[in-house]
Amino acid sequence: MTVNEENNKPTKTHVLIFPFPAQGHMIPLLDFTHRLALRGGAALKITVLVTPKNLPFLSPLLSAVVNIEPLILPFPSHPSIPSGVENVQDLPPSGFPLMIHALGNLHAPLISWITSHPSPPVAIVSDFFLGWTKNLGIPRFDFSPSAAITCCILNTLWIEMPTKINEDDDNEILHFPKIPNCPKYRFDQISSLYRSYVHGDPAWEFIRDSFRDNVASWGLVVNSFTAMEGVYLEHLKREMGHDRVWAVGPILPLSGGNRGGPTSVSVDHVMSWLDAREDNHVVYVCFGSQVVLTKEQTLALASGLEKSGVHFIWAVKEPVEKDSTRPDTVPDSDELARVFADSVTGKQTERIKAVELRKAALDAIQERGSSVKDLDGFIRHVEMALTVSSGGGGARIRCNDLTDSSRNPFSTFRLVNFPNPSRTGLHVVSAAKKPSTQTGRFDSKKRRTLVPTTTTTEQPEEGNGGFDGENPPSQIVINDEDGDRTVVNTRFRGDPKDAPKFAIKDLPGLEPDPFEGEKWDGLGFFVQYLWAFGILFALISGGLAAGTYNEGATDFKETPVYKEAIQSRDLLDEAESSNSEDVFESNPTEVAPSLE
Repeated sequence: MTVNEENNKPTKTHVLIFPFPAQGHMIPLLDFTHRLALRGGAALKITVLVTPKNLPFLSPLLSAVVNIEPLILPFPSHPSIPSGVENVQDLPPSGFPLMIHALGNLHAPLISWITSHPSPPVAIVSDFFLGWTKNLGIPRFDFSPSAAITCCILNTLWIEMPTKINEDDDNEILHFPKIPNCPKYRFDQISSLYRSYVHGDPAWEFIRDSFRDNVASWGLVVNSFTAMEGVYLEHLKREMGHDRVWAVGPILPLSGGNRGGPTSVSVDHVMSWLDAREDNHVVYVCFGSQVVLTKEQTLALASGLEKSGVHFIWAVKEPVEKDSTRPDTVPDSDELARVFADSVTGKQTERIKAVELRKAALDAIQERGSSVKDLDGFIRHVEMALTVSSGGGGARIRCNDLTDSSRNPFSTFRLVNFPNPSRTGLHVVSAAKKPSTQTGRFDSKKRRTLVPTTTTTEQPEEGNGGFDGENPPSQIVINDEDGDRTVVNTRFRGDPKDAPKFAIKDLPGLEPDPFEGEKWDGLGFFVQYLWAFGILFALISGGLAAGTYNEGATDFKETPVYKEAIQSRDLLDEAESSNSEDVFESNPTEVAPSLE
């Protein structure tokens, strides 16, 4: 919570939540939102973006928490998505990329809402299928409903774009040597979305850029816990170039209710079955709104469930349309029941690891557990590091998108106005980042000189305040004795003394690094590749020594030391070979003279 400098009234930190319309993605993010609202309390104000037909998924949360409100935007039309369809559960698997691409058209309405809001959000938390939300001019936190290792693999796929050597071999092994434990998978086991990518197609290029934007996001929230995926969480921190990675899972519902929409089995029937079971002895299994398992996959899953030693509820998606290319699917519940019954004959005892992970997961979400600590850390970061000030509009933000404008229609310079004539102070700052050449982190360099990529000026009370409407205003940062920074518009028409100015408090953690900058680029390159220079020097030295060895040996024979040594050896050899008679050898009975 921050304080309005004009009237000293506390204001709430506003956060925007944008879930992807698929149950496997929407429900975990809404459950996280519920926990976020409760832990943040009165200091947080949360807005959740949904389209009209997805509002029922949000209704239970709206009735349970008072500091959450909906933002309902019309679903953007798409030529390949039937009218009235707003959730991937109503689409075949081939419709998944269509949904990702269609939601990209919410960019303009979302910007319009942000610019017209009296207290716009200081951050957005959005699903990892919505990477383009990084380009809204506010810090974006990537939310992953899946495991940390999934994020590692997706990042590698969409950044490095590995391909098969043999295009006709789906069994070819794809290696991920940079990821801890060096996982490897058959090509047909990796993301079907990635395998469907079409190079050069505008829609697919948008999806690829959206995934790449995840790595460049301000932070990452993962539905996992440290005890299970610590090495992968550390890898993500190194990959993103910062420590803003929080493992807050497993994210469990805080209350019951119909959170996932209607099902083929009544809630009462499921609840009565659950009430007849012991606590903590039932597992819920679901692969999301798109996956239809094959018989082979069903057998493997059934065997694993049996080994876990617990009762379970298995949610199975039936195909939206019959897929004649996959005759091995299990389309109906009767056949699924038969397949499962055939697979679980016999008693299995391999359950120790599953029990250990279950205990670790429960410990992580306790009050002092690692996931709760990460959730609190995320809230503190949003409240303290992102909120510069509060209390309404009056700011003008220039947003610089760092994506390739030739493929991403949203990669532009935009001036975003937050109108409020009565307000003349600053309330939001958005910083464009670029990776440091020394640390690889996305730091804001040169922020105490010219500010060409991100500028924030106060909104004039009337007209455009003398700003050039065609070009974004350039601004100069001036430091005063109190450590504040004053930004002056250099394109103001008229006397520069009358140019609008405001003070910017230094944000926590943004102090300049004395070991960064262009002056260190050469030294940094040398230090980074010092090992290579050492190897090269050793090879050159060894080659020179080998090439001059014989020449050195020949020259040594001409030296006086060598000649004297040879002469002394010859004299010794001559003495030993002489015929001089030894008195003791010729007369062994000879008595040695007495010493007395």
